[in-house]
Amino acid sequence: MVMLGMLFGAPCLHAQWLPWDIAVDSSVRAEFLFGTQAIRSAIKGEAPEGEADFRFLLNSDVRLPVLSGTVEVSPLTFISGRLVGLTSILEQQGEVQRLRRLEAAQPEHLFNAKPAFNSWEAAGLWHLWNRDGYRFSFTAGYRQEASSLEGVGVPGILRVNLSSRDDAASYVPFLGLQTAVFFPWWKARCELLGSPWMLKKVSGSVIRTDSTVTYYGSGRGGLLEVQIEGTMFLTRCLFAGVHGRYTFQESYGEFTRKDNGLVTGRFDMYTGDSFAIIGLDLTLAF
Repeated sequence: MVMLGMLFGAPCLHAQWLPWDIAVDSSVRAEFLFGTQAIRSAIKGEAPEGEADFRFLLNSDVRLPVLSGTVEVSPLTFISGRLVGLTSILEQQGEVQRLRRLEAAQPEHLFNAKPAFNSWEAAGLWHLWNRDGYRFSFTAGYRQEASSLEGVGVPGILRVNLSSRDDAASYVPFLGLQTAVFFPWWKARCELLGSPWMLKKVSGSVIRTDSTVTYYGSGRGGLLEVQIEGTMFLTRCLFAGVHGRYTFQESYGEFTRKDNGLVTGRFDMYTGDSFAIIGLDLTLAF
């Protein structure tokens, strides 16, 4: 709301009015996030007695409206700093599958679960070229993302009196390349980010009438992302346009399962996230 107030109520400023000719771009975005998240397991070592065929699969289709804000500060012509924040809003419940065996035709449990998502990012940009309205930059930064699913079992055989919660967090140092153009009537930006150093942590629980099953684990993997943005001139310093982003994450590791507090298995783990974000962008440049 503060950023919206700045966009529509604050007078336009020029970079030379700020100390040391600092340039600032601040953006607010209303967007829609959609994609899939999956956590899978396989037996590691000896399986507990009676669990030799145990497999675990959590699949969720994510559909969320999100709000995000970005501030980029350029104290010098060859460097910039960027802060980004994003949070989901107006979350709605959707169906989530849990399979005990990957080959099973029906999910062991079906849940109505409400998703949530948030992230923040800090990055620096070193401009290899910044002249005549064109900018080519090397990017390095750090991002944290957190998602959650909180649900209740869909009524049916073996599905009553169930509740669940699943949490996942990504910790991502990243590198990237960016190209951007800045002209009086329009601006555009394209950025490619990647990381082979991502740490993924997961945890969750399923609570039944007479038992509680929990799991927790972590894995190492990578991220690949592309962002595209284009905006057009509205007023002396206000631009409006569209922003799009596609992100793919993948990790491998190990997680532990507990039944009523007792360890009943340790499993190889795979996580995969594939999602896109697209929406409207309002940018105030001064």
